[in-house]
Amino acid sequence: MASTHPEPVEKKRVTGKSGTEPPIGLIDLLLTETSVTEDQIERASRIAERMRKPVSVCEVLVQLGQLTRTEQEQLLRLHRSRMDVAQILHEDGHLDRGDLDTLRRQMRAEGTEDPRGLLVEGGLVSEEKYLRALCAKHDIPYLEPETALVEEETLTRVSFPYLLRHYVLPFRMVGETLTVILRNPLDSERIGELERIFETKIRPCGATGDSIEKALKRIRNRIQGGASVEEEVSSVNYREIREITD
Repeated sequence: MASTHPEPVEKKRVTGKSGTEPPIGLIDLLLTETSVTEDQIERASRIAERMRKPVSVCEVLVQLGQLTRTEQEQLLRLHRSRMDVAQILHEDGHLDRGDLDTLRRQMRAEGTEDPRGLLVEGGLVSEEKYLRALCAKHDIPYLEPETALVEEETLTRVSFPYLLRHYVLPFRMVGETLTVILRNPLDSERIGELERIFETKIRPCGATGDSIEKALKRIRNRIQGGASVEEEVSSVNYREIREITD
């Protein structure tokens, strides 16, 4: 006798060529956090496949008017907050599957949850790529130090040897908050110390140790009679700086 129970319906799996298929976690977020439907995701994926240049499914949905730009940005921040740094590097194409699996085994063998040493010192990715992924996970700005926009008066309360030793660059005050660029923007102990020194709230940003060191030395030379602010200002990306410091 034939069963009267309906067959379970298998959830659709959106497919696409490499570089266009969104991670399954992001698909779930599209379905749970927005009004986008599975059919719309499938259609966007098919469109992304036919694009000459790689385009994300989320971007196609935005162009189709089925996802707002604000929703896309919020969704990506939420998605990346749920990933670890290695997963973000893999998703961005900086770490292949083999290296990712090897990294996981090494982390388990060493009993560590911090992949920085294995990734950067191990030569798998540059410090900049690691820090950009770290900042993306924690929704912290990554900011290339632009010495022409550093407010030099913020440097009067701490010595250059201290800043160079700890790779810290006080950037500028916005209201009652001081933006500070750090090699480790998650260093709560250092941030707490800076809050005590400057007696104000600190907003951390990330940058490589090398870029911070070079910026500090340029500022020190300028103060001692080197290059002027006007000579440095031509390379400033005002739009990026304004977005971060406003």
